[in-house]
This record gives sequence, C-alpha cells and structure tokens, in this order.
Amino acid sequence: MKKQDQNELKDLLKDMPKPDVSKQKRTEIHHAIMNSNKSFPFKKFTAIFGAVAAGCLFFLLIFSFINTNNQQAAIHTYNDIVKGEVSAIKGATEDSLYSSSDQKIIDNFHETIGAMDYKKTTQESSVFEKTITLYNNDNDKVTTMTFTGENIVTIDGKQYKIDENQLNQFTSQFFTEKYKTNTEKKPSLKEQANKVLTLLTNENMEALANQVHSEKGLLFSPYVYVKSSTVTFSQNEITKLLEDNNVYEWGSQDGSGKPIKLTPSEYFDEYVNASYFSNADEVNVNNLKNRGTMLNNIREVFPKAQTVEFYQNGKEELAWESLTLVFEDVDGSRKLVAIVHGEWTS
Repeated sequence: MKKQDQNELKDLLKDMPKPDVSKQKRTEIHHAIMNSNKSFPFKKFTAIFGAVAAGCLFFLLIFSFINTNNQQAAIHTYNDIVKGEVSAIKGATEDSLYSSSDQKIIDNFHETIGAMDYKKTTQESSVFEKTITLYNNDNDKVTTMTFTGENIVTIDGKQYKIDENQLNQFTSQFFTEKYKTNTEKKPSLKEQANKVLTLLTNENMEALANQVHSEKGLLFSPYVYVKSSTVTFSQNEITKLLEDNNVYEWGSQDGSGKPIKLTPSEYFDEYVNASYFSNADEVNVNNLKNRGTMLNNIREVFPKAQTVEFYQNGKEELAWESLTLVFEDVDGSRKLVAIVHGEWTS
C-alpha cells in the first residue's frame, strides 16, 4: 500500500465512531486493519471498508453493551440481599464485643454498608473474621454478615466480593474502641449461670446486682409455676436484699395453700439454697422439663428467655429439687430476670 493510501486510511479510521472498549483494544484493532491491508489496493479497499468496518464496530458495540449489562447484573445492593427492618446491630471483632441500639449509629451503618457493591463469588477466605448480626425491634435476628480476608463478605451463607477501600472505610468506622461494649468475650450461658450460682452461694449481693436486669429487676418464685403476684426486687434493692428484715409474701405453699411469709434471708435459706446445687446431678441449658404434677410456665412468662436448670436428686425418690436461672438479652448483654425454685408437688 502506498504511503499516501496509508495516510488516507488512517484519516478514515480517525473519523469512525469509537466503540466502548479500552484504548488498548482500539489500538489493537487499528493495527490489525492497517497490517492486513499493506498489499491490498487502496481503491478497492475503500469500496468495501465502510461496510466491513461498520459491521466490526457494530459487533464490538453490541458486545460492549452486553458485557456492561452482565457486569451490572452481577452487582447487588445491600437492600437486595438483606430483607427486613433493622433496629439494632450487634457483632464482634477478634478481641472485643461490639453492639449498638443507637438509631444514629444504625442509620450511619446502613448508609456505609449500603454504599458497597456486592458481586457474587464462590471465593472463600478465613484470614480473619468480623461478624455483625442485625436485629429488628422484636429482637429477632434479621441476618448475619461475616467479613473475612480477600475482601469477602458472607451474608446468610452466600459469598460476595466487595471493594477493599469500601471495606476499610466500614471497618475503620465501626470496629473501633468507641463502640466496644466489653474488653472480654461474652461468656456462654452455662458459664454465666455458674457464676451467678457462685455469687448466690457466697451471698455476694453487690456483684449479683450487676447481673440483674436494670429495668425488670429480679423475680423470685418458690415453684416452677410462676404467678403474676410473685415478688420482684429492683437491681438496686438486690444489693442490700439480705439485710432487709421486712417480711414478704412470696406465694402460697403447695398443698396447704398457706401464704409463704418470710424475710429475704429466710427465703434464701429455704427456696434458694444455692450451695445445695453446686454439684448438681443435671445442668439443663435451655431445656425446661415438667417434673411432678405442677405445670412449668417459665417459658410463657418469659418467652424470650434463656434458662439454666440445676437439678438435684434427693435421697428419697420424690425429694428432688431444682433451681432455674432465667436470663434475657439486653443491649448485647445477658441479664438475670428470675430465680425459680422447683420441688416435688402433690
């Protein structure tokens, strides 16, 4: 091809529409056309160039459009993946607890997490883990999000790839000292129940008060059928409870129906007696059992409770006793709401 013809071809290529591909790809197309026509008569080439080039460019544009749409289809938003209104967020870093029910923090969380692009992937990583659990107003779990190495987030069992800068923004904003709720990991339910049992045995009421629900206080029931009239003390009252010499009516005795009128100290001796359960024959976690003839209604009174029952066989067949500790979650912590005594009833 003559130099003049080459120059005219270059000018023609410059005037063609630019496909939606990279600069490097356009350069490759340009060189391919130029090289393939070095020995081809330019006049003949120009006669068919428009049709051929237009066809190639049309194909490239269509390919680019389809590819762009495929990329967009692979991107998901936070609201696409997570369904349900969130009113509280809880979670954990590697060495501390994290929790918030502050609406401003929750709104900020949604704005930050919602700005990320989520692309489905089968890639997995366990270099590190940062887990967040989302709850609604009824304290029901909405979803769990686990962020791991390689910028992978697992949302309800499905993996998504996320942008590193967005992930860093998120973790630096929420997994900080500001939002730590405790420097120690949350104990298991059984561990916390054993701790409470030890505090009761040692009559360490000040420390026990720290375990008590600040709003609901602590309810004491002499039997597993919890009545609405059962005595309840506030968190502050628990601190000095065994020093209280007032007589309270705690319920009525099974069989005789006589009122149980005792001071707190007397009630503890007869219906708590925590040291008796220090080597319990059974420790039942979240497994309430109906024993004897009396209905156990703890689950009805505390529908969202977590329970630990310390059960002790007696020397005689029907002389068993139990002590059930009832807990509820509040702001990421587990708090004691009831101590329920159980024994054989006729």
